[in-house]
Amino acid sequence: MGHIETVKYTHIEAGANPPAAAAGKKLVVYALSTCGFCERSMKFLRELGLGYDYIFIDQLEPWIKTALKEELKERFGAATVFPYLVIDDKTTVVGFTEEKWRAGLGL
Repeated sequence: MGHIETVKYTHIEAGANPPAAAAGKKLVVYALSTCGFCERSMKFLRELGLGYDYIFIDQLEPWIKTALKEELKERFGAATVFPYLVIDDKTTVVGFTEEKWRAGLGL
């Protein structure tokens, strides 16, 4: 078991009317607490009414942060640019532009 499964995530509940194409997908956001793009990405998910889990990488112990970033890159093959969205444990979208996230979510 890697660090991805063992770190503690914060959960945001889905709203009343999430878009059907993305409803029920497991969404995990890896973010930085001081990142404006990260903040906008999570606001975007909340405005759509999508539930998700997130973790602020910069608030982890340095050795866990390093190991987790390496594990993300190894498991998903994408550079660890934040925010880092994982959809259903298989698809990733790195960085935040609304168009890229909408496409990744199937919207």
